[in-house]
Amino acid sequence: MDRAWGAGAPASARAVGRARLLQTPPDVTYGDYVACAAFDVTPRLGDIRAPALVIGAPGDQLTPFRLSAALAARLPDAELVAISDAGHMLTLEQPEAIAAHVARFLSRLSA
Repeated sequence: MDRAWGAGAPASARAVGRARLLQTPPDVTYGDYVACAAFDVTPRLGDIRAPALVIGAPGDQLTPFRLSAALAARLPDAELVAISDAGHMLTLEQPEAIAAHVARFLSRLSA
């Protein structure tokens, strides 16, 4: 659990994350990890024609930022955003930054 968070993550967010993880049955968590490890649609990424916003964190120790960059590079119309001062739980660590990037991306689509 400690590797899921960036160095500056609030202690309150870490506590909530830990409590929620402990509420999840171990077999469910294991199944999630197995499914994530087996899921790979990389060969089909070029078929996606919708604009995409790929958000990652250079401090993410569970899903390295290089994977976010590789995903964005394989999508025909993708924008890559790096959220600093965050780890794997970037939406909980930097919600305002995430919301701002999503709002900007959506406004670009509707323009």
